[in-house]
Amino acid sequence: VFVDFTADWCITCKYNERTVLSEQAVLDAVEQHDVAMFKADWTDGGEQIRAKLQEHGKAGVPMYLMYAPGQPDDPEMLSESLSQSAVVEAMKGASD
Repeated sequence: VFVDFTADWCITCKYNERTVLSEQAVLDAVEQHDVAMFKADWTDGGEQIRAKLQEHGKAGVPMYLMYAPGQPDDPEMLSESLSQSAVVEAMKGASD
């Protein structure tokens, strides 16, 4: 499971969506590794998302978490500045 913590007003989030998350290599990895993609939209500043951000030491978005089936309580946190290779590797690693 890949969770994209984002907001409509977040410039970095929008950049990562356009240049990484929507790219074919990432979309292929989603399919190949059977990754469920979720968005946690913090546009309205909801408390549930704020709490989850704080749980992982973050004050705001973006935050990207990759959950592996065998480690549901210990997700990998990816960098705020995503790269296609980092996302693909995280998906591959979570599926191994």
